Amino acid sequence: MFYDEALQHTGSTTASALGALQTAKAFLHGYARPCTARWPEVTAIINSIEFDAATRDFSLRDDARARMDTCYNQLETAADDAWPEDPDELNTIAMNALDAVADLTSNRVKY
Repeated sequence: MFYDEALQHTGSTTASALGALQTAKAFLHGYARPCTARWPEVTAIINSIEFDAATRDFSLRDDARARMDTCYNQLETAADDAWPEDPDELNTIAMNALDAVADLTSNRVKY
């Protein structure tokens, strides 16, 4: 039985919340994998995502949100330093991963 099927059979809110959180993290980690050696902060930020089963909202703790802001600033500085040459692909992946975390935790993406 696949993990998704197991979650459907359990039917518990806890299992659903765990599934939503783990699925979101798995997708984000998979997407960000090429850049995590250069930007380990991205991994830490993804690992900080939380899910509230009652409201079905994803969130980040304040310290993780501050870490994300710092990482955004570092990425913007790296992009400015690379201009006018092509930006580093790893920086672009990291920025896109952080954008996805921001979208998820601002609850523009609903589970």
